[in-house]
Amino acid sequence: HKNIEKGIRKEKRDIEDNVKILLLGSGGSGKSTIAKQMKIIYMNGFGPDELDAFRKILHSNTLSSIKILIKQASDWNIELSKTNKTHLQFITESNAYRDAVTPDLVPHIKALWKDPGIQAVYQREHEFPLPSSCHYCMENIDTIAKPDYVPDVLDILMARQRTTGVSEIMFKVDSLIFTMVDVGGQKNERRKWIHCFENVSAVIFCVGLSDYDSMMVEDSTTNMMHDSLKLFDEISNNRWFVKTDIIIFLNKHDLFK
Repeated sequence: HKNIEKGIRKEKRDIEDNVKILLLGSGGSGKSTIAKQMKIIYMNGFGPDELDAFRKILHSNTLSSIKILIKQASDWNIELSKTNKTHLQFITESNAYRDAVTPDLVPHIKALWKDPGIQAVYQREHEFPLPSSCHYCMENIDTIAKPDYVPDVLDILMARQRTTGVSEIMFKVDSLIFTMVDVGGQKNERRKWIHCFENVSAVIFCVGLSDYDSMMVEDSTTNMMHDSLKLFDEISNNRWFVKTDIIIFLNKHDLFK
């Protein structure tokens, strides 16, 4: 009998010492960036394989950004400078999801980025899906393209990759063990969220402040802020979270400014 009581007390202490935090919000609201920050602060950052993965993501962000801008210019019938014809052909023939940003690509991307037509398109970035790391990648392309490039902390935080499925990180702060659960925010990912709703200590609901005038990637007719408001209403009234603390995290203040 005493052993049973002792086991129950220990189990209760273990539950009290374990904090499960669920990161929720629309796609692109910055959930994964928070998880990355926790890993950097409390888990000694990222290993060599993870850094190499971030290097590839930033290369892809750079190439896909310039290609999206080029396509959007074409769709909107915005002409690019004739002097950039060679640069345009060179970039159009590269594969954004396979090719690395090598030093020989840099002059072509730089020339196109400075093109008045591309800049005119970029000023309307809220009207079409563009990686939020676009400006950062373009301004730091010389570093990103170096053969011995290893992403630093800011590079890692700026790297953008769509989250699919569910991922967890576990870290300790004083005597508490935190489990932080990150999920994909796109509409087709949300059906997976229900599997994470049990035993949640707190929900951090992320909202991108800069999304007030942007449309969803998966639904170009829906404003991202409107989607966040609707989603927050659903989460805050969900029966699983009746007794759960919900924290609204207003994210992307830098882009909002």
